[in-house]
Amino acid sequence: MNLTNFNNHLKKIMAFVGAPSRSSNNVDEVYLFDQMQNNCKEKNESDNSDKKTMGEDINSHNYKRFQKIEAQLEEINKKLGIQVQGKQLQEIGMKQSTYNNGPITDANSVTELADGVTKDALEMTAIHYRLLTPLCNSFNECIVQFDPINRALNFYGKLSLIRDCQTKVMLEMRKLKDETIVVSSEMMTLLSKERGKKYLDDLNSSGLNGAIVELGNLCVLVVAKEDVILSEAVKILEDKLNFCPIMIPKPEIPLERLKMAKLKLEYTLLVYVSFDDNKREIQISGVKEDVMIAIKEVNELFEEYKVYKRSVDVLGRGAIFLESFLSDHLIPLSFGSVEEIKFQTTKNDNVTVHLKGNRFEMQQAHSLLQSEANTIQVIRWDLFDEFTRHEVCLIANSFKSGVMKAKLETYKYKTKSLFIPDMSNMSFFIVSQANKDNPWNNSTKQISKDSQTVPKISSSSAESKSKLVFEITAECQLVVKSYGDMVSILGPDLDMRKTRVGSTFCSACPSHLMELKKEQKIQHGSPVVTIQKPSGLNCLAVCHVILAPWNPKKSLQQLNVALETVFKVANSLGAKSVSFPPMGCGRAFQFPPLKVAQQVVDSIRNEKSATVLNKVIFLALDSELYKGLKIEAARHFKSAVVPPKLVTSGTRNMAHDSEIQCADMDDCEYTDIVNNFLDVKCDSELPCHARITVATLNGNTVNSVKEIITDDIRKQCLHTEPINPRLMEHCPRESWLSILREAIKLSVCLKPSNQPHANQGEFHLIGEKHSVAELTLFIKHEYLERFTRVKKNTLTSGSIPKRGTVEFMTYAAESYESFPSYWSLSKSQSAFWKIFQVKPSNENRNILVDVDEETKDAITKFVTQTSDLHLVGLGNDAMGIKYSHLKVTDVKRVENQELFEKYRFERKILLQKMASRGHACEDIGKIPGSKGRVATSELLSESMKKELYHEVNEHYLFHGTKSDAIQNIIHNGLDPRLSNEEAMFGKGIYATEKMTKSDQYAGN
Repeated sequence: MNLTNFNNHLKKIMAFVGAPSRSSNNVDEVYLFDQMQNNCKEKNESDNSDKKTMGEDINSHNYKRFQKIEAQLEEINKKLGIQVQGKQLQEIGMKQSTYNNGPITDANSVTELADGVTKDALEMTAIHYRLLTPLCNSFNECIVQFDPINRALNFYGKLSLIRDCQTKVMLEMRKLKDETIVVSSEMMTLLSKERGKKYLDDLNSSGLNGAIVELGNLCVLVVAKEDVILSEAVKILEDKLNFCPIMIPKPEIPLERLKMAKLKLEYTLLVYVSFDDNKREIQISGVKEDVMIAIKEVNELFEEYKVYKRSVDVLGRGAIFLESFLSDHLIPLSFGSVEEIKFQTTKNDNVTVHLKGNRFEMQQAHSLLQSEANTIQVIRWDLFDEFTRHEVCLIANSFKSGVMKAKLETYKYKTKSLFIPDMSNMSFFIVSQANKDNPWNNSTKQISKDSQTVPKISSSSAESKSKLVFEITAECQLVVKSYGDMVSILGPDLDMRKTRVGSTFCSACPSHLMELKKEQKIQHGSPVVTIQKPSGLNCLAVCHVILAPWNPKKSLQQLNVALETVFKVANSLGAKSVSFPPMGCGRAFQFPPLKVAQQVVDSIRNEKSATVLNKVIFLALDSELYKGLKIEAARHFKSAVVPPKLVTSGTRNMAHDSEIQCADMDDCEYTDIVNNFLDVKCDSELPCHARITVATLNGNTVNSVKEIITDDIRKQCLHTEPINPRLMEHCPRESWLSILREAIKLSVCLKPSNQPHANQGEFHLIGEKHSVAELTLFIKHEYLERFTRVKKNTLTSGSIPKRGTVEFMTYAAESYESFPSYWSLSKSQSAFWKIFQVKPSNENRNILVDVDEETKDAITKFVTQTSDLHLVGLGNDAMGIKYSHLKVTDVKRVENQELFEKYRFERKILLQKMASRGHACEDIGKIPGSKGRVATSELLSESMKKELYHEVNEHYLFHGTKSDAIQNIIHNGLDPRLSNEEAMFGKGIYATEKMTKSDQYAGN
């Protein structure tokens, strides 16, 4: 086909596919048509050369466009039967690419493209172009395209037409108004995100009434065609973009929950969220609309954790048990986010419930609480209506620490019930005489608290409570107690809260601290601040002793002054008793107990002549202080005998130990246990009670629950078994002590049988079943060990361990000898058993007993051998004594069971002590500085040495005294308090190995 035919066919094909004519306004299409004509003129070039050139020159940027054109030409080839290829296609593709997308290096340059088609450019920003887009699209004379890279508006067409279009564009550009809005860096970051760009696009579309906004460098550029539109747009943008950060008080929300909320808000909204823990604030900044949305979501989050408080009244008798049922999970209520429920008991057994948490959950909780309270049934059950006095005592102990205490939890979950025991004052018991037919009933003395057959309901063990009484004068006693609380000791700051007793004062009498401060100003500088007739307290006065922490140089003097001041105040007020606390021996002041004990006794001695007091009570909770007072008081005062008191109805004052009322506390004491068995019971007139409050749930009737627990109480607490009378016959006193103490420990009552034909000594054991069984075994053990084997481990046994060894000391400590074998009591079995049936008494038999001839001869011999006639009359103590010969006329042995039993007990402790150390006491003769062994033991006959325990340095010694003191000594023993204070080593018991020395004190 020739070129002319090709052109004709090409025109037809172009017309077929929509190709423009020469008069077409579509410059791109005309240009493409011209290029296709020009390219067809080069058709005759070889295909191989063209393809090679095409493969080498076509760049990747225009390859896709070239492929499209090639596809179009292939379609034309099919129509015309010709082929345009090679370099022609390359040139077409390259020129088309350059025209549409190619870079413009000079925006103001005019470029001639082809056949009168010109390209020209006008500098313009994108924001201006957006406003002028409608104008640019309206041009038909030329084609207008915006180049965002080079910020230019390109015009394609005839130059004259381009100039006309450019003129119109420039005229419109002059009308445009622009302004910049400075924004924060955080806002720039937000707007630079995809969500921020979309936000600006949305504003440009419809939010600014024709104005256009564009993101600049730390600013936002706003362009509009009119000043009014620009002004309104700037105002809108400043309100939206320069919105002040919002500060919201931060409630108590978990940090992890806040972090999750922050991530969500910053992901979905154009906002920044930050926390300020110091100011407890949440700061939200960003685009105004999104900030408001974020605030709403944060407030909704706060609602989940916002704390509301509400107080509601729960009515009904069972309301007071709601708290217990809830805490024990007997009421399976779910209160959701209610974080706090406080119960406050009001009048008529109603309860005010203080709720704290979510409002909805609080309302729901209130409804549930009231509903459950209405289903609770309550009774108060008096045990004395069902049981006898001694049974109630046992039940009370079981509820405190026995089987019933453990069973309360079982009852609780088994019956959905609460059991609240109230055994007020059930710790007080008295002793009544046993049946007159009982041969052991020869005393009306009371059993001590250490010997009760029914244990006390107390936090302290009975053995830890003890009391010492000394005679200061004939009218005044010193009482040292290891229990109870008295008056207050304060520091210089008068802060009563720093000591336990002071805190108790504050709680018992709230106005006391104000009174103390007032009196301190009046009595400024005094070591003791006295409040007379304090309000709310039943006493003449309270003396607050002001002490400072222990100072070795000053504290004892300060303590002495304080004690003197207290005694003067007590005497001036006419007080009959005064009570002291441990006087600085606690944690607050840390005074040494032994030094305090010495100072206290010295102060009492100095005041005894002027005192009008009947009783000085000293509290010694610390064991070291108690021992110190015991030792110091014993050196200077005689031990007082506490007369036994039989407590009868209406005579007993059941005052509790307290910080103030201390005068009545000593009336609650008991004397030591006596030999006869006494029935222990609770006095019927004592103001004590034993009740159990029962509250039930889930429709359980109170009476059915009561029946269940009553039956169980009888089975568990009041199990009764008789004891074989033979086990109790001729029971020695020491065994009774052991049995009664074991009964205390096990909470078992020994009750004489009330059967009309019961044998003498027949008893019943009442208590918890396992405890009764244990006590029965214990009684049998006592019977076997102390009755049938009473002579076990004696020095007169056939085989004993080697003397001086640890084995022997252990053996001797376990000895059951109640007195030496050579005593007259050991001569007959009847006498031996008799001493256990009644309390040993000096009035019932002779204490001074004749010794056998062997003993008399032995003592006479070593009296003679230890006499040194050259020393007679020498020394201050021997002045006036003159004799040249001494004759032993008689020898008597003192057989005082009571004294020897005490002595034997202390000797047993010493043997145990040395056995635990692994060696005997060092021989006196071997101690450095000693002049030899004890002379009396060296000269004593072997028969008399046999039952001496030289392992603990037990020796016979001489003690000289006047004849008028003999009776007191043989009945009561040697008393160091009656000795001379001016003796060489002070008060004490003096004995010697030389008869001559002791004779100096024997008088005429």
